[in-house]
Amino acid sequence: MGERYLRRPLIFLVVLFSLTFAPLALFGQEGEPSPVELGDAAFEAGKFDEAVDLYTKRLGETPVGNEIAVVLCKRGRAYLSLKRYGEAVSDLDRAIALAPGSKDAYYFRALARLDVGIYADAGKDADSAVKIDPNISEYHLLLGGLKNIDGNYKGALNDFDTAIGLKGESAAAYCGRGFAFCGLVQYDFAMRDFKRAVKLAPNFAEAYRGMAVVSLSDEAGDGRTALGYAEKAVKIDRNHRNLETLAAALYGAEMIDIAVKVQREAVELLSGKGTPGEKIRFETAYGERLELYEEGSAGGQD
Repeated sequence: MGERYLRRPLIFLVVLFSLTFAPLALFGQEGEPSPVELGDAAFEAGKFDEAVDLYTKRLGETPVGNEIAVVLCKRGRAYLSLKRYGEAVSDLDRAIALAPGSKDAYYFRALARLDVGIYADAGKDADSAVKIDPNISEYHLLLGGLKNIDGNYKGALNDFDTAIGLKGESAAAYCGRGFAFCGLVQYDFAMRDFKRAVKLAPNFAEAYRGMAVVSLSDEAGDGRTALGYAEKAVKIDRNHRNLETLAAALYGAEMIDIAVKVQREAVELLSGKGTPGEKIRFETAYGERLELYEEGSAGGQD
């Protein structure tokens, strides 16, 4: 099945919440929390607009030295969470220019570029983060996922192996490695890794989707088995990738009318909620598969 079944490596699961720069002065006058500390608290609470405002306030106070790069990186991370990609990249560009060793700035800029579909540059940024600090599992997860997208499955295996070695048992790393094995047509190894991921994280929808992909990729084309896995993935997370895989399983199980309905929902979700990068990668393929399913459906013209 290869690249069409590969998605943004579940970075949704590996976002770093603490930046590794020089310490900041966390408290203002008379022990009051600084804007940076308040911004960090707002970010942790999911109040990303508030975090942006607080980081902007601190930047307006003309911080000195390395703190400027730190605050820019934090604000860039908050912009990324708001899907304000241009502003995120701008802040992260400035952070890197001021502090070329800012590994987190490279990491978050890689995520932003991944989301907008600039995969080659995202890969370079992820590689830079790894070179600055090769001992952070999340950096290898991101780099491995980008290599999966690029079709460099052997390279991806190395990064996922490293991530597992650094962090121990990692559901995200096993899942990413499973998709790399899919790309290498090594389905037994892929299924083994997806099952390991589910054992570690029983509600990991992406791993169930991976098992469905393996079942569909098998020479036997086991649509019924794939259907069970895909249904579990959708029950946990009704996103466009899981729905698209469920539609493929339904089609493989000769439940074509239902496959059409599910594929239409996947197309709608991609259009409404997909990142720009996901739309670049998947819109054409989703549309083509919908046409294929409609051609085989008795109700396709209704």
